[in-house]
Amino acid sequence: MAVGFNTLYFDAERRGIEPSARINVKLDIRAIRIIDGGYRGNFSKEIWNEAVKMIQKIIDTASPKRTKYSIESMPWMIPTGPDEYLRLMEDVGRSEFGVHLDVVNMITSPKRYFFNDDFLNECFEKLAGKICSCHLKDIHLAEEYTFRLEEVALK
Repeated sequence: MAVGFNTLYFDAERRGIEPSARINVKLDIRAIRIIDGGYRGNFSKEIWNEAVKMIQKIIDTASPKRTKYSIESMPWMIPTGPDEYLRLMEDVGRSEFGVHLDVVNMITSPKRYFFNDDFLNECFEKLAGKICSCHLKDIHLAEEYTFRLEEVALK
């Protein structure tokens, strides 16, 4: 189930956290994800700290028993790779925080694209036992001069 809300709003109604958390616990939903857009500020220390606090609050408010809360990696926000995901998990400090692995969304450079097998192995080695959900999809390099990746449908 995808739950969309802006983690930077302090007003609970505008954020929509508490109602979503209660609904998900009542329905025994085992994975929740949030999707937002790209902004330069997504990579700041302030946003990192706000994300940590927000994840802690969501987990503490919901008090899940069998549910994991995770953040899907996106090209425009944290976590950008397995090391950053591990650091985020450590900073959050909640066993209910799991990994939603979307390797394709973390392939954001030519090196990761051309050595994607190495990157995939690194993700599974470092995040083993912490992954609660994942996406399986593919990308290809667009033929323009500027490096641009496009998602493609699996056949």
